[in-house]
Amino acid sequence: MSTKESLGKRYDKKILAIIISIVLLVPISINWYKYVIRNIVTYTTYIPETDVENASLLVFKNITDTTVNITGNLIGPDNTTFTIPEKIKFNGMICTVVGIKSFAFSNNKNLEHISIPSTVTNIGNHAFAECSNLKSIKLSEKINKIEHDAFLNCKSLDSIKIPQNVSSIKERAFEGCSSLIKVEIPENVTNIGERAFNNCQSLHHVKLPDNLEKLESRAFYNCVNLESINIPDKITEINPSLFGKCHKLTDIKIPANVTKIYFNAFFECKSLKSITIPPSVKTICSEAFKDCINLTSVKLPSTIIDLWDGIFEGCLKLVDVEFCSNNFIPEGTFKDCTSLTEIKLSSNIVTIGDNAFCNCSSLKAINLPRHLTGIGWRAFYGCKSLTYVSIPRSTNWISEEAFAECTNLIVNLNNNDSLDISKNAFLHCKSVKGKHH
Repeated sequence: MSTKESLGKRYDKKILAIIISIVLLVPISINWYKYVIRNIVTYTTYIPETDVENASLLVFKNITDTTVNITGNLIGPDNTTFTIPEKIKFNGMICTVVGIKSFAFSNNKNLEHISIPSTVTNIGNHAFAECSNLKSIKLSEKINKIEHDAFLNCKSLDSIKIPQNVSSIKERAFEGCSSLIKVEIPENVTNIGERAFNNCQSLHHVKLPDNLEKLESRAFYNCVNLESINIPDKITEINPSLFGKCHKLTDIKIPANVTKIYFNAFFECKSLKSITIPPSVKTICSEAFKDCINLTSVKLPSTIIDLWDGIFEGCLKLVDVEFCSNNFIPEGTFKDCTSLTEIKLSSNIVTIGDNAFCNCSSLKAINLPRHLTGIGWRAFYGCKSLTYVSIPRSTNWISEEAFAECTNLIVNLNNNDSLDISKNAFLHCKSVKGKHH
């Protein structure tokens, strides 16, 4: 070591000793002294002394005397391809690099390719977030955790292989990786977090592991080019907006263990043509299949006990529906299903909700159940192909504009004296027979 380097080191140590002496002379609480010893003396972050290539461009922090985490970087435009070393010389000690802390490389626009050594076991939140030019990354096979937002908006990343030891992909881990074409997810993964692959617009095919137990909300939302994906058998819920706006998804099999399909689960899956819902499903939430414009057929099992609003609203090509034995049709269930020509309703149905068949312009016939008690606002509004409806004598009320603009419709009220008919219920219908208040 040169005389100049030796003097420089002694000078640095003297400065540090003076600062610590001044701090310790200040008459403040014992907690302050503990903080100084713990955070300044023992764990100060340094640019390391090193004889290992690339280590001088990284910032480290001790975990133990022989292990360090990466906490920051100084990578510039001359180091677009970078390999993290396994070991570094740090304060005179040989230390092993074991982790990449939160925000360590975030927002680095120079980084294009990076390789992480086998000694690293965890990647912190936002570790590579907003590295918009990062094209490839080689992950350590010993990594067991990928924290939330780890690769958020890495817009140039085109493929990723998740290491075998990873059991959970946290929320937003790969959100906004719009160039991501291929992702390999190992069998050990049991949970994929909320929005984990949201807005990955270049994904085409995804194979999910058989051991997967949880797919959180919006995990694959707006993956507009996703053509195929499997739902493993251990999944019990299709969470909100899980596959919403997957425009090229043509087919999906819902596993036999699923009990609930949440709102917007398949919203705007424009290429989805058919769906079979297993008898295990008890609940379908609002707008679950809304605007699936190429969906032609659907079968709802009789085991469903809870249906929410607008489930098939805007399914323009829906022609074949087997409806369940639910006792009501929720608001907007088939609104704007312009290709629907007929539907067989369960005899258990007692109410038809607002807008239930609104603008079903191809609907030619409907047999209202004999125990029906009420018809909601605009329930059949604009059903211009509907020619005849017989209102059951059990019906107590018909809401405003329920059959308005059904210009070819003949209505038979069956002389029901107790029927309460609201304003414009039959506006512009062809004719109404059997008493009309």
